[in-house]
Amino acid sequence: MLIETWKLALQPWGTLVAPHYDRQGEITGYKKRTSVADIWRAEGGSTFPELYGAWLDSAAENVIITEGETDTWLLWSLFADEDREVFGLPSGAS
Repeated sequence: MLIETWKLALQPWGTLVAPHYDRQGEITGYKKRTSVADIWRAEGGSTFPELYGAWLDSAAENVIITEGETDTWLLWSLFADEDREVFGLPSGAS
C-alpha cells in the first residue's frame, strides 16, 4: 500500500523515485535516491511548493510534520488507522 499511496517507483538499477505533487494532484517534481549514494537528489526542473503528501490531505484535525520523505512514510504507516495526516518538509531539515 505504501508504493501505491505515495506513487513510488523503483527503477531496475535500484534507484527509488519519489514524485511530489501539489494539492491538485499535479506533479511538481521528483526526487531520486540510489542504493549507492544514500541521499535524495531532486531532478532538474523540480519544484517543491507544498508539503510532501499535501495531495493526500483529508482535512484531519491532527497533523504530524516530519523531516522528509522517508520519515513521512514511516509515520504514515504507524498512524494509518488513526485520524491523522502526516506531511513532510520537502527539503528535509535543511
